[in-house]
Amino acid sequence: MAKSVAAWLDSEWMPQDIHVQMGISVKATYIQCRNDGINDVAEIMTKVTDNLCEKWAEYNADAFVNAWDVGNYVADYLIAKSGSETCGCSTKIVE
Repeated sequence: MAKSVAAWLDSEWMPQDIHVQMGISVKATYIQCRNDGINDVAEIMTKVTDNLCEKWAEYNADAFVNAWDVGNYVADYLIAKSGSETCGCSTKIVE
């Protein structure tokens, strides 16, 4: 998941180290959610977004997106990886 977030941001904008850092944060939040028994995509998306927002000062200077953009990508990623059908507005998942 961390690599996918970074690759998506790199392809959307330009390669930056901050994208790797954001991906690592997303991965840590996802792992924590699963360890806490949280399996709902919407709840995971919200936790990812909240955790990024809490540390946004670390990302803000170099990021071209906001925490909700990343949270939405994570939701699209999880839905796609689960094998569920996505909608036309879903972000294309980057491997």
